[in-house]
Amino acid sequence: MLRIETRGTWREMGAQLAEEFRPRFEPVLERFAPWLARDLDHFRPAVAALRQTVLRLVPEIEEETQGMASALNWDADLALGLRYFNEIRTWQLPGCTGIFLNTGDRGPLLARTCDLEPDMSAEVQLCRVNRPRDGIATVLMTYLPLTAGVGFNELGIAFTGASASTKGPANAEGIPGAVFNQMLITRCRSLAEVTDLAARHTLRGKGAIQLACDAEGRSLLLELTAGSPIRVTPRRRDRDWQACTNFCQSKGLVPDADAAYLENAYARYGRLVHQLNEASGMERTLAGIQRLLLDVAQPGMVCHAPHCTFNTVYTFIVELRQRRMHLCPGHPAQTAYEEVAL
Repeated sequence: MLRIETRGTWREMGAQLAEEFRPRFEPVLERFAPWLARDLDHFRPAVAALRQTVLRLVPEIEEETQGMASALNWDADLALGLRYFNEIRTWQLPGCTGIFLNTGDRGPLLARTCDLEPDMSAEVQLCRVNRPRDGIATVLMTYLPLTAGVGFNELGIAFTGASASTKGPANAEGIPGAVFNQMLITRCRSLAEVTDLAARHTLRGKGAIQLACDAEGRSLLLELTAGSPIRVTPRRRDRDWQACTNFCQSKGLVPDADAAYLENAYARYGRLVHQLNEASGMERTLAGIQRLLLDVAQPGMVCHAPHCTFNTVYTFIVELRQRRMHLCPGHPAQTAYEEVAL
């Protein structure tokens, strides 16, 4: 797993990222968006439209991308297109798991497995600590070139999630999920503001299901589907937990994925429900959540090797009150946890 801490202006932070990992950018471009490099002029209108959205809602990302492009000596359209290639062209559906627990022994806990295809994707996972000069500090888990990931900020707001497929247009009107996530983690100071943000936007591009939470123990499930309002579901009053895998839970959002993919997602969700139900006796501790992540890691107890499309490339658990992440940069059966803090 790659790691970096960037600080300064957004342009300076973009340059720092590019300079630190300069040799990796060309291979990443070739793996994820070779079509963009081969025919950039064809995609310039799409990138130009995307830039208008970025400038309107998250102008710091344009500034950061300009710093990155300058350091790499790249065309600025190429750099921005790569950072949002999910929205420029339809992409794959990784299989991930998210868990929120309100009653952990160290306060509220947010946890995740990141499950990806076994290729370069695993090699360019990035743990990035951002300390912008005039902004909110964050710890984000993401791909090397992308603009937003999952993680937490210095205010105790955190979110994680998984890809979720539904029937509907892949590129409907709205904003890219990465733009929504950037606003969530750098603009929102409460879950009320997250709810308000969701009410003001629809999604364009790749869908997702996410958990957002705060250090006071509140949590929300966010369902982001192309062309639809973002659906927000607060945690049930009778539960101290909320969880997600790769399917939307609202009625009417019919999954548009093959049976094996959905079986994998439902198997992991079923294990989460079984264990997080208080009758199971699962310890509401950091160690208990670590064991649960091991249960749903791939391959593992729930998803056996012959049926795994994806491999777990990292897991994490965030202690929201302490602003501290326990990061396992590999499969949890093989790799120890380490700490990342703000």
